[in-house]
Amino acid sequence: MRKLLLVIITLCSGLLLRAQDLPSTQKGNDAVDSLGLEQIKKVEVQQTNAKKEFKGPMSMFAGKPGRAALYSLVLPGAGQYYNRKYWKIPFVWAAEGAAIGILVYNIDSYNRWNKALSDFYSKPEIMNPLNEGRTRNEVLNIRNNRKKIRDYSIISVTLVHLIQVADAFVNRHLIEFDVSDDLSFELGTPGAVPSLSLIATF
Repeated sequence: MRKLLLVIITLCSGLLLRAQDLPSTQKGNDAVDSLGLEQIKKVEVQQTNAKKEFKGPMSMFAGKPGRAALYSLVLPGAGQYYNRKYWKIPFVWAAEGAAIGILVYNIDSYNRWNKALSDFYSKPEIMNPLNEGRTRNEVLNIRNNRKKIRDYSIISVTLVHLIQVADAFVNRHLIEFDVSDDLSFELGTPGAVPSLSLIATF
């Protein structure tokens, strides 16, 4: 029974000593909070100054993430280079090159079938090789199908380009954002009197 009382008294005394240390700890937390507020204010000032450099619609390119997006918008892969993600540049060029190559092929295919259709009306006496063995309606349907594929290719090129712009923008945001993992647990004796406590550090 005496041992149990001693354990209870020891724990209570540790809590009391811990409570006495709270004011100084609170001051330390207040100092940390004030430093955090100063950093936030500095970031806000930097963002405000960056927005002043870009006026109107160009304000979306303010700050380092916006600058990375602007570089990628002007030149594919430039934003990735600005973010120092050099390994992404070949993939960006390959994707853009493939999309543009398919677009060029589909534009050429549409132009050939469009000319073949116009030959049916303007030069009926001259047989276009594409029209051989086909009726006018068949050529018209093929031309319309090639036109639809060409339009899809234009949309694909635009999407690929915007995706690499978004990649540069988001990646720069992640670089600027502090994602360090500083979570730890510690067993210690916070006061002069031995006691057990769990300390979590964020």
